[in-house]
Formats: sequence, structure tokens, C-alpha cells
Amino acid sequence: MQLFLAKIKEQANKLKALALHIPILNRWFAGAMFLCFVLSFVFILILFGRYNAITQIREEINRLYVSLEYSDIDIAYDNIDFNIWWPMPIVTVKNLKIYSKYEPVREWNIEELQINTSLIGFHTLAISLSSQQNIVLGDKTYSINMPTGIKEILANIENLQIKGIANIAGIKFGAQRMSPQPVNDNSPFMETHLMINNIKFAEELNIPLSHQIDKLYINANMIGNLQTAETYRESIFDWLAKGGKFEIEKSSFEWKPLIMVSRGDLYFNEKLEPKLHLSASSRALLHVMDIMEEAEIFDRKGVFVSRILLRNKAFKMSENDEYDTVLTPIDYENGKLSIENIPVASWSKTKQFSN
Repeated sequence: MQLFLAKIKEQANKLKALALHIPILNRWFAGAMFLCFVLSFVFILILFGRYNAITQIREEINRLYVSLEYSDIDIAYDNIDFNIWWPMPIVTVKNLKIYSKYEPVREWNIEELQINTSLIGFHTLAISLSSQQNIVLGDKTYSINMPTGIKEILANIENLQIKGIANIAGIKFGAQRMSPQPVNDNSPFMETHLMINNIKFAEELNIPLSHQIDKLYINANMIGNLQTAETYRESIFDWLAKGGKFEIEKSSFEWKPLIMVSRGDLYFNEKLEPKLHLSASSRALLHVMDIMEEAEIFDRKGVFVSRILLRNKAFKMSENDEYDTVLTPIDYENGKLSIENIPVASWSKTKQFSN
């Protein structure tokens, strides 16, 4: 790019020197020719950049197809178009469906997906989804209304509506690569931020706590380099084999009366099942455990033992606090939730929220 600009500057200086020795009308002609040359060069540069972006996207699509052969998920679409001309999207996919190959039925249907680049920022892709989407889980279909869509790697979604489940005021997500190449396999590779505000559950849902989660914020670093392999599955398992994980630098969660601030680590086993460990400071955790026990979501025996241990170190942050604060480890592994290293709930036995 710099070489091209240097050549343009060199040609401009030559034309300027020549213009001093020709009549005024010819100067205008020379200026017009020079302008045409610059515009033509920029036009060719844009086409070349978009063509290169399309080529890379085609390669990733082929890699995706190979990866899906080894997974339980597949994709289908009615039509896919590639367009080299700016400002049209470089890729447009009509009626995209991401679905499970086996029972139970799981589908994500998107009416239209578009991928585009900025005028000269060919290494940054902007992704936009149609506003109307739906998710199918078994025999239930949930409509999603996403007015603003998703733009670029920085996603900003407002007023997300999942019919019969919840309305979400805002979701913000950002990710950036921290360095071109990690120093070693234990170095941070990518930094991520996720902020979700005001999740309002449908009133007909039987939820033991309040019907609104005020905030969920997570700042996590991806540790280890995710190398390119023939399939995405190979890339992920190679990353995991080298100790890949997410370091949660900070997270906060507000679901009244519970307020929790924590940090920790997120791992995945060979089945890609999560293993989460948090060191948390929580206000009203004891009170919430009692509520979840009464709702038969938490195990009575586990809550009883865990409560004894927590009460010995509970304290109030201020005299006006209604609820105690506790510092405790919280773990999730193999479908089991543990507080203070005591199992208090099992995913397979947990009572699901229902209408």
C-alpha cells in the first residue's frame, strides 16, 4: 500500500513539473487526467481487496464444511451470493439454518445473513443478521426480534425479544487479539468482554427469584494460541491439549437480591463440557440458597452443609446491609454445581423453569 502511494506521489510531482511548461487549458486537461488515474487506481485497489476477502471467506466455508462432517451440527441455506462491487455485501446468505443432525431437534433459522467490508478496511468484516429469526428446541419454537442486528466483531444488540421467554434490553460483546503470536502456550491470545443488561423474564415463567436480571458482565482472556488446522474441531482440540482455557479476569452478576463479583477459570474436557471455577464475593448468597432450596432446585442436604460453612465467615459490608456477604469458591463440573466445595445442585436433577 505504501509503495502504491509512493508511486502516485512520484507521478504527481512529474505532472506538476510538466504543468508549469504548458498552457492553462492543457493544465486543466492534465489535472483531469491525473484525477482519473487516481480514481481508477483506488477503484482497482478496492476491487482487489474485496476479491481477496471473498477468496478467504470461500476457503473458510470449505473448511467449515469439512469440520461439520465430524460434528453433530450441520447447516443449510437456499442461496449464497458473492459480490465484488462496493458497497454491496460481499456475501449474502438467504434462509440460513443451523441445526442438529440428531434428536432432539435444535434449529436456528436466520432469514438473511450478510458479510461486508468497509471501503478500505478489508481485514475487518462486518456481519449483519436479519431482524426476524427463530430458534427451535424440540417441539417448541421461539421467535427472536433483533432490530439492530450484529455489526463487526463488536456486537451491540438492543431490545432482543425471545417470545415467551425474555426481553433483553442490551447485549454488548467485544473481542480483540492481544498479540500477533503468544510468547508461549500459556500466554493470553485474545481478550473478550460481554455485557448483558436488563433481562426481563416472561411473567408466566415460574422463577423463584425476581423476574429481572439487572446485569451480567464478563471480562475474560483466551489463553493459548488457536492455530489453524484442517477443521475447527482439530483447532479446538489442539488448543485444549496445550492447556487452552479462559481466564476470567472479572465478572459481576446482579439478580436481586444477589450481587456477585468473581474471577476464575473456564476449562473444557475432551467432550467440550465446561469446567468452571470462580472465587466469588457474594451478597445475599445465603438467602438465595434458601430460596432455591425451597423451590427444590438446590439439594436440601448440600445446602444444609454448605450453609453451616458459609455462616462461619459471613459478614456485612456496612451496617445498613440487609444481607450478609460471603467469600467462597463456586464450581461447576459434570453437571454439578458446588458452593464452598459442597455439591448443592445437579443439572440432571435440577427442576426446570416452566410456564
